[in-house]
Amino acid sequence: MPHPLKFLIPEQALQLDSAAFTDRENYVISDRSNLREEYPVAKISLITTEKYGPQIRIAIQGDQHIEKLTKYKRDPKAWNSWGWIIIPIKELDKLTKLVTKMNAFIHFEKEEK
Repeated sequence: MPHPLKFLIPEQALQLDSAAFTDRENYVISDRSNLREEYPVAKISLITTEKYGPQIRIAIQGDQHIEKLTKYKRDPKAWNSWGWIIIPIKELDKLTKLVTKMNAFIHFEKEEK
């Protein structure tokens, strides 16, 4: 059976300051500013699927570590957010160019139909 995901624009890497996600008990972190030097990267691409059509996909890569959520004063179960991706401002030009390219591709595809 063919893979349902197709890349319309190949992924492009953006360096991240950090990416963190929680299941409300553990905190999975990839952070370039800690002593571990984990160097997280966001791989951003334009994909399409038969069911949903074009979408922007952000995949996080890099080393990571897990911390227990015991040091926080506020109960993590009450947090509104469960994930954070921090993109340094130096990556803004690259991100802007990529989003512009994706937007142009989508508009070109619509005009072709």
